[in-house]
Amino acid sequence: MFKSQSFWGKRAVFAVIIVAAFLAGTVVNQFRTVQAEPNREGFSNQIIEISSSVTPDNPVVVYTLPDPTSLKIDTLLWGDRVLYRGVEQTDPAGVKWRQVDLAEGVTGWITASLDDFNTKRLVFGDAVFTTPGIGVGTTITVSADGAGANLRENPSVAATRVRKLTAGEVLTVVAGPYQAEYFVWWQVQDASGALGWVVDVQSWFAAAAQ
Repeated sequence: MFKSQSFWGKRAVFAVIIVAAFLAGTVVNQFRTVQAEPNREGFSNQIIEISSSVTPDNPVVVYTLPDPTSLKIDTLLWGDRVLYRGVEQTDPAGVKWRQVDLAEGVTGWITASLDDFNTKRLVFGDAVFTTPGIGVGTTITVSADGAGANLRENPSVAATRVRKLTAGEVLTVVAGPYQAEYFVWWQVQDASGALGWVVDVQSWFAAAAQ
């Protein structure tokens, strides 16, 4: 009527093995590289990039509603990206709002007038692009625009920053591309042998001729 202790002991050991195998697979495949194609799900729509002219004193604020009195969801600064949903709305004060998705999947609204785009405060772009000539095994040089870019432990804007990059330094691409948070990421190695992940932002890097 009751299973023996030996039977249940074997079941427990088997369960532990299954869980351990699953976790090991998760770690091994955590950063599986994927081909950077514009037709991949989540990367076929237009994105809005936050330019370097956006400062902590004058950030782009994401609200729950197209209303500056609604709840603030997030604050966007240079280098951030949001997915534009193609929905616009003008409030009673004449301010134009655009509905966006954050990398975490949260939907909100930002003020985004034509003047914001004309002055390059906000920039429309494609969700996927890569530096010409970049690939695993190539070397890339950090441009003046890329100076100050973050080298991170993992491919996420929330990951721990290893350090900031400097203009003129040369990096070797060792893995990628990996798509996350509306960015294409590459794992690179610097001259000291340190590894980290960088986002592939247009004009930040130049790949060496092959």
